[in-house]
Amino acid sequence: LPDPRAGKQHASYYFQSASFAKGHVFMKQGQAESDTIWVVQKGVVEFWHVDPEPKPDPDQIPVRRPPSRGRSASLGARPSSASGAGGPKSRRVGVLLPGGLFGSLPSPDPEPFTVLAQSACEVLWVSKAELLKLPNKLVNSIYEYLVQATLWRLNRTIEGRTLMPSLAFSVQPKSDIPPLDENSLIPHA
Repeated sequence: LPDPRAGKQHASYYFQSASFAKGHVFMKQGQAESDTIWVVQKGVVEFWHVDPEPKPDPDQIPVRRPPSRGRSASLGARPSSASGAGGPKSRRVGVLLPGGLFGSLPSPDPEPFTVLAQSACEVLWVSKAELLKLPNKLVNSIYEYLVQATLWRLNRTIEGRTLMPSLAFSVQPKSDIPPLDENSLIPHA
């Protein structure tokens, strides 16, 4: 680690430690999240994707049938799911072990996955405010990895469908981060 008296902080200085119980939700599909980056130290984190509810088939108009003895009225056929309950399909599309990095997308788009602790977890995390203090190259590398990992997971969920255009973006360097000196670990003021 660099000598703190020299005025340079190592990138790890900005990360904080936290513990979460099994089932903790880090990010929820469909919601925009704050720019937070997590690194798994202990435990397992899973990525889940819920497919949207199937649209009704216009050829399958609900038909009311007269109740038979001991049964109530029913509607036409329901779409099936993995569970057979007729609801949307939920599937695991990724697992991170210790050393794995994850975080919210570098865009205002809603998250495409729910990320939760599969077991009790210990993580290191950094908020957007502290993230801006990290070197530009590191921040851009982190975001590039997050975009590539997200696209890979999305491809696992698509199976024959076209990628949603709003999620097919490239990483642009963060413009609100001041330039760095090549030998410095902190931005110039």
